[in-house]
Amino acid sequence: MKKTEKFTMRDSIRFLSPYILPYRKHFAAFYAGWLTETVLAILLPKLLGIMLDQIIYEQDLTDFFKVGGAASVFSIYSCVLYYWLYAQHHYLMIMFTFQIKIAVFEKFLKMQPLKLESFRSFSFIFRTASNPGFPVEITCSV
Repeated sequence: MKKTEKFTMRDSIRFLSPYILPYRKHFAAFYAGWLTETVLAILLPKLLGIMLDQIIYEQDLTDFFKVGGAASVFSIYSCVLYYWLYAQHHYLMIMFTFQIKIAVFEKFLKMQPLKLESFRSFSFIFRTASNPGFPVEITCSV
């Protein structure tokens, strides 16, 4: 790969896909939860508006308590979902980067040893077994 060439979006996806694909169910669950959290964020102010309407204008306590109970349940669910979403997000990012670190470490193990005293800096290019067409260059300074 020449220094002037850059990864396109498609190249980036092809390079990262071996690391992302094992976690596709987790990513799907994360985005479904994120969508649910967004719906709840839109729904809760509407429910609070209905509660105010019932207590101020209609003066109907039974409907107020029904809507208030639903709003309370949705608020608690939103808090639990928020915690779960970010726990899921951190799990995905840790495991995703961990897989990349393992691939780099395995590549280091396969390299031939060099006398580093004779080099001020060096760089090497490696290709993963699952993506041999997309090299990664790492430069090290001694």
